[in-house]
Amino acid sequence: MGPNFTDERLHNTGVAWRDGRFTDMGAGQGNFKTPTLREIAHTAPYMHDGSLVTLEEVIEYYDRGGNPSPGLDAEIRPLRLTAGEKQSLAAFLRSLNGANF
Repeated sequence: MGPNFTDERLHNTGVAWRDGRFTDMGAGQGNFKTPTLREIAHTAPYMHDGSLVTLEEVIEYYDRGGNPSPGLDAEIRPLRLTAGEKQSLAAFLRSLNGANF
């Protein structure tokens, strides 16, 4: 993953797929480059289209396995996190901020 907390690859997360069709034809069939997680707490709204407003919404999105779509990345699947695990994940993501001097 490296220091930027990204794999620098393209993934189909199902974000561009709604109601049986691609909603963003410029998305390369739903593929988006994985952004860095550095400073993630300061970059809302989330996803390429700003459709998720909070980190908690992003966690819920991935916890349920995203939106089913053709070409959905095999790594996008229901996680079944507990409430405590979701809180811990959000706290971890918020910790990925640079130092303020």
